[in-house]
Amino acid sequence: MLIEFTKRGLGISCVAKEYVQKELEDNELFEILIIEKIPERIIGMAVLNDFPLSVAMQELIKIVLDD
Repeated sequence: MLIEFTKRGLGISCVAKEYVQKELEDNELFEILIIEKIPERIIGMAVLNDFPLSVAMQELIKIVLDD
């Protein structure tokens, strides 16, 4: 929705460049370059010890830990 709002002139958005590459090439959107570096994000997870994790959750944890 952020991308669509921005395309309609309802403000600016911060999204991954990969998601708007076509819009940038077609001049539907333009990139605003900033001087400050955006800090790296940290993801945290909490799970219950006595509760089994679903297969999907186990896979998500594997993906996150591998990165």
